[in-house]
Amino acid sequence: MIDILFQESPLTPVRIITVYVVQGFLVAFFIYLVYKILKRDTKRLNYIFSLQYIIPAIALSLNFFYAPLTIESTVLALNFITTILTAISTIFNLLFILIILKSEKVINTFKQIGFTTVYGIALVMSIFIYYNPDIGITMNETTKWLPTWNWPLFLYIILIYTFYAVLPSYYYTLKVYNQFEDKDLKKKWRVFIIGNTGLYLVIYLIFLSNTLNIPLLRTIFSILCGIFSILGSYGTYYGVLRQLD
Repeated sequence: MIDILFQESPLTPVRIITVYVVQGFLVAFFIYLVYKILKRDTKRLNYIFSLQYIIPAIALSLNFFYAPLTIESTVLALNFITTILTAISTIFNLLFILIILKSEKVINTFKQIGFTTVYGIALVMSIFIYYNPDIGITMNETTKWLPTWNWPLFLYIILIYTFYAVLPSYYYTLKVYNQFEDKDLKKKWRVFIIGNTGLYLVIYLIFLSNTLNIPLLRTIFSILCGIFSILGSYGTYYGVLRQLD
């Protein structure tokens, strides 16, 4: 059974570095930020904010398990879960912004769950595209076990991600910014906006890289994603330190 799982392992030296070194560092960094956030306070707002780091850490950790596998059904299933987790993490950033703007009484637990559920269902519905290799994904020995997307899958997920999470996030972030009168708060909130932009770009680059499927661009985008992930995640954390206390 073990021989079947790992026959013709797709773990090239480059992929080992990308998955286990670079992504391993990102997982550790995200966990560190979660520790810093919850150490400041364990109120609900901090838990919601920390989820935008916890969920990507889980998604990246899944890569550790399926990167060496060569069973197509298993790899596809785990990659699908990773994709959904990656996209859904942004919603917790938006919920955090809405609570800052409107208060936790207005954006209560029921609304938080409902908002997240609708977004999650919309993303999960991509499964009807995902498993059709003509419009969804191919991930087998012909693609060297790298996820290769078709444009319908890319457009479906990106449109949901953009209009349900990214654009509302920018809209409400700017509303919060305009309410601040303290110059230091405004400065830190600008850092938060820049950090968010970096994290949003990571997801766009990952999904675009999978769709274009150009080896050189995959490498370049992987490097950029690593840089944007570190700078973006720290920027969002630094920009809201006062709100987390």
